[in-house]
Amino acid sequence: MLIVTVTLVPAGFAPLRRDIGTLRISNITDLARLSDYSIDIIEAANPLTGTPARIGGCRIEAHNRIQSVWSLVERAAEAAQGADLVEF
Repeated sequence: MLIVTVTLVPAGFAPLRRDIGTLRISNITDLARLSDYSIDIIEAANPLTGTPARIGGCRIEAHNRIQSVWSLVERAAEAAQGADLVEF
C-alpha cells in the first residue's frame, strides 16, 4: 500500500500545519505487471470553499508497474478528481 498525504503548512509556519488530503493506494492484483489498484480518498473540510470533510473511493485498472511511482500517484490523483465523495 502507498499512502500519499497532502499537508498544508501556512506561510511555512509548522505549528499551523494540517493534513488536508490522503490517498491510500492498494494493489489488488497480486503485484502483476499490469496491476489494478483500489484508491481510498480522505479530504479535510475546506473553510475557503465551504466544502465539508469527505471520503470516497475509486479504482485504477491495468497500470504498468514498470513506470515510476509518480505515474501511479498521478493516475490516483486523476481518478480521485472524478470520484463520488460523501460527507463524513
